[in-house]
Amino acid sequence: MILVLNCGSSSIKFKVFKPVEPLQEVISGKVQEIGEGENSELSIQKNGEVIAEKQQNYPNHKSALLEILTILQQENLQIQAVGHRVVHGGQKLTKPVLLDKERIATIESLIPLAPLHNPANLAGIYATQELLPKAKQVAVFDTGFHSTLPPEAYTYAIDFTLTEKGYRRFGFHGISHEFISLTYKKIREQSQKNFSKDVISCHLGNGASLCAIANGKSIATTMGYTPLEGLVMGTRCGDIDAGLVLAIMRNENIDIDTMDKLLNKKSGLLGISGLDNDMRALQESNCERAKLAIEIFCRRLAEKIASYFILLEKPALVFTAGIGENSALVREKTIHYLKNLGYFLDKQKNENPPENGFLHQAGSLPVLRIRTNEEKQIAYWVYRLC
Repeated sequence: MILVLNCGSSSIKFKVFKPVEPLQEVISGKVQEIGEGENSELSIQKNGEVIAEKQQNYPNHKSALLEILTILQQENLQIQAVGHRVVHGGQKLTKPVLLDKERIATIESLIPLAPLHNPANLAGIYATQELLPKAKQVAVFDTGFHSTLPPEAYTYAIDFTLTEKGYRRFGFHGISHEFISLTYKKIREQSQKNFSKDVISCHLGNGASLCAIANGKSIATTMGYTPLEGLVMGTRCGDIDAGLVLAIMRNENIDIDTMDKLLNKKSGLLGISGLDNDMRALQESNCERAKLAIEIFCRRLAEKIASYFILLEKPALVFTAGIGENSALVREKTIHYLKNLGYFLDKQKNENPPENGFLHQAGSLPVLRIRTNEEKQIAYWVYRLC
């Protein structure tokens, strides 16, 4: 069996796949509030039913993983290989790799590029090494899919000596964008329609990014050196005038750490609305600022889509992740802005979308809703490499 781990600073999300073609998900679960004393919670599902629920103290990732592995053993699931989501591979690790001491050391060296995420990803790797010493381990990088970005896409208009030091666009959500690219290819081929091979993947969750994909390769993406750049997000500001940041720091006497928190944790939908970072709550609200937040989100999204349209040949639009998959309103408002480019929604399909499929009217360029599955994409690479 293949175990896929997505380790956050205080959480583990996991899925187990049977290594056959196509990959079959067997079991899934999560542990939350790791290191929070008795507040730690474990939940595991199989065939849509909860088979284990516990609330106890998991002081670290190793203790939580040990509990997960014990339950998997009780289910007669033997783990032969483990896939890890690793947020940042930098310029050194651009493809999924089998892990060894040297590659783990490289991931450790990249902690400054992802100080909140890579340490948590490494915690899962260390725990797995100790608890499953015979299992092969594979790292799949969120930045990896964007390693095909051309220089004109990843280079910032700053002093080039800084670019040479590594201050450049990396992009994120690459595992999701790659899954969307491959899934769209299958849907397109099954449809037997002469739709474009190019696609704009719209990963819209609390974090959000676009990816322009040509011939299966990322050629542009909205996130940058950090996940702060690009679209309006749940709590992140997205694109903003750099001079405004300097002005606020000077005029409001704000230090770097406070500004970092303001831009990453107190901006976006939450900052505009003053209410919530959750799109569902904003859609249910009658508050004018909540409505404004939704309008800004959709307009900025449409503007970015339009800017990527010129890079591709009549691309398909794919909406994915929490907001993209579930908000008919966001899809409707966004596509309304794009009618001059040839995108038109079928109202009934948009409000009652297929699991993975088309939402557009006859004569429109293709618009789809596809459920992303980053864990399955990681398992795909584990299956290929092991």
